[in-house]
Amino acid sequence: MRPYWEQRHRAVHGLRAVANLDRSEAENAKEYEVARARLAALIRQDFEAAAALSVLDVGFGQGHDAEVLQRLGVQDYTGLDFASPRPSGFPPGYRFLRQDIAAADLEVEGGFSLVLLLDVAFHVVDDDAFARMVANVRRHATDRIYVTGLFRDLPLAPHVRHRPLSAFAELGTPIDLQPWRDTHLLRIKV
Repeated sequence: MRPYWEQRHRAVHGLRAVANLDRSEAENAKEYEVARARLAALIRQDFEAAAALSVLDVGFGQGHDAEVLQRLGVQDYTGLDFASPRPSGFPPGYRFLRQDIAAADLEVEGGFSLVLLLDVAFHVVDDDAFARMVANVRRHATDRIYVTGLFRDLPLAPHVRHRPLSAFAELGTPIDLQPWRDTHLLRIKV
């Protein structure tokens, strides 16, 4: 998957580099704005004090979710992405690491009260890599996990494979499914 995403980031600029290639920049921006508002609402619903959260954001892309977290007052943020360049304009406490969540030798320390797998898990198409991703997330998640997908076994493209809900069972107890752009967001209690 890494070559696909590295090439895409070189070839495509703006929001389309991380969003839907079939949509215009304006259409993607509108979808992302709705998604950011929904993310902020879910965090407020699940946590009394967002500022006290420690967040692991897998696949930080251009930092859109990090912006939401910064506005909510989150101080302890770690973003992982193996292809995206580090976004700028974030406080010193925001760490952006060039790592792969599916790596056998993931170099992330500690636990995180919220792990975000937004528009990421369905891009881990290899079964062994997916199992390593689940194990790494489970090892670092302490309270909630938000993961997006269609949650049925559905390969759509060489870089997209949606998996059934049962594939995420090791992560914890499902809370609910929420609409999320073209997919759903599954909230999990660890």
